[in-house]
Amino acid sequence: MKREDVVKELKRRGYRAEKYEAVKNGVACKGILFRCENGVSPVVYTDEMIKKEEQGENCVAHIANLIVGIYETFKEPDFDVNFLLDREFVLSHMRVGMQKTSEQHLEKGYCKFSEMETYLCVIWKASGQCSTKLTPEYLKRVGISQTEAWEIGYKNTFEDTKIFSMASLELEDFGVDPRMYIFTNESGYLGASAILNSRALKEFDKKSGNETHKFFMLPSSIHEVIVIPYDDEYELEELSQLVREVNKTRVRPEEQLADRAYIIEV
Repeated sequence: MKREDVVKELKRRGYRAEKYEAVKNGVACKGILFRCENGVSPVVYTDEMIKKEEQGENCVAHIANLIVGIYETFKEPDFDVNFLLDREFVLSHMRVGMQKTSEQHLEKGYCKFSEMETYLCVIWKASGQCSTKLTPEYLKRVGISQTEAWEIGYKNTFEDTKIFSMASLELEDFGVDPRMYIFTNESGYLGASAILNSRALKEFDKKSGNETHKFFMLPSSIHEVIVIPYDDEYELEELSQLVREVNKTRVRPEEQLADRAYIIEV
């Protein structure tokens, strides 16, 4: 079964549906887009859904029913999309995100970690956490210079930094070292860029009593990173292997960062 079959079924039912593809953090994601009169075009991503259902009888109709259910739930956004063209709204909700190095056309900045890049985005809360990545053309349209955008983006990002011990999560199936800390933001959404907050890192260095002033950094996902005070007990390659294993078994491909660990000097 193919997406085309589901699109045909949706069109037969009267929906203005079409195939849609997007790149999320370097991963191609396929879905079905619905054209709506209100200017909003919801997308339902279908890859996993089709894989799970393709063995069943009448699977095209069944998947169409599932997709329609999702579409009907979210077709009327609880957010005025016009705000995304409002300069003040964009500035107040602008953040710096971090993802794997990509060829996406975005407003990108310098990232001190190889294999990763920074970009500007707008994050807001509607029925859940929402975000949109920004391009140079978008900034021009809303009247924001690149210099101002990055200055405000970093300011908002760093003000939202949150650091806490992994031991507080009580992960019974994961060997948590009490020295492991998570750098993220208050919402835990697109918070990996908190590790770029040098002031917070220096304060953390003082509180940790780490005499080496060095840390291991494990990029666990686009939402958070793990930081461990440097210790000869750990080897960089050993921790890199841990990152690769976690990426392989626990993190969705579109949410993964680099497949390695890093050493940070404060």
